[in-house]
Amino acid sequence: MSKKKKPGFIQLHWSVYDSKEWRSLQWYSKIAYLRIKRKYNPNKGEKITVSYREMADEMSQPTFGKAIKELLRVGFIEITQRGGLYRRRNYYILSYRWKTLGASPLPELSTDW
Repeated sequence: MSKKKKPGFIQLHWSVYDSKEWRSLQWYSKIAYLRIKRKYNPNKGEKITVSYREMADEMSQPTFGKAIKELLRVGFIEITQRGGLYRRRNYYILSYRWKTLGASPLPELSTDW
């Protein structure tokens, strides 16, 4: 007999939810962050990948691209491996840089990958 899977959840700390950085995010960036956080599994390491196809039911490809740029700029995620060439994927990690960046977010990131 197989065990039933327990329903999952996404933990969002109050410090994140109450922060001015979180409140400054666009709605699509918040959805993308929650999707990325949902895929995080500490037992399998910190590599997280989310494709445009996975986000298709939530938002368009250009909107997802804007969401990722905003999350990187504000400091909620970081890229550990850039994809693109040879069908490689982007790998992300959750970041707490948003706590130290405060009112001075990172400059705009280049899209020349």
